Amino acid sequence: EPGEFTLRIEILDMFGSTSKTELYEQPIKIEAAQQTVTISQPQIVAAFRQSEDLCPMCKSGYELLPYIKSYISGDMKSLAFYGEVYGTQTFFGESKPFVIRAMIMDKNGQELSKYSQQWRGTSAQVVPILRTLDIKDLDDGEYQLRVEVRDRENKVIQYTEKKINRAGFRENTSQSDELNASLPAYFLSFQ
Repeated sequence: EPGEFTLRIEILDMFGSTSKTELYEQPIKIEAAQQTVTISQPQIVAAFRQSEDLCPMCKSGYELLPYIKSYISGDMKSLAFYGEVYGTQTFFGESKPFVIRAMIMDKNGQELSKYSQQWRGTSAQVVPILRTLDIKDLDDGEYQLRVEVRDRENKVIQYTEKKINRAGFRENTSQSDELNASLPAYFLSFQ
């Protein structure tokens, strides 16, 4: 909500010899939001399935199993991700078409066209994105996963990026089998 507010921060050193609280206050002004499009940062997912349930891992009709490793292992053949686009209904008008692009870029910011997709979106309050990119031939290295929203003239309206690292090693199959044997049935149901 736009308006004028006071930001107040109280700091107490829980392990210090004094119990004195430091106080910081600063006035802040929140401007009315402009009519713009925003995109959430893509969330890498290990697996997903359709679901009508309401749960912490459910978004826009899908149950998502988050990918928890800090790297994309060399044996992964596809990269699944989820994100959401906001504000298209206000920006483009109700039920109007626009373009969404997802791509992998190298560390220099160059698009790797082999690892890109483009599709048509229809404006709404929230537009979910759940896509999978084929990465079986992606070399080791540092990359960016970039998601863009474009208008009818193919002009970039908004984008977001997420750093991803492709590791050169392959998972040890026997270790993966041991891990799968110890996982709760919930996680195994995604396979």
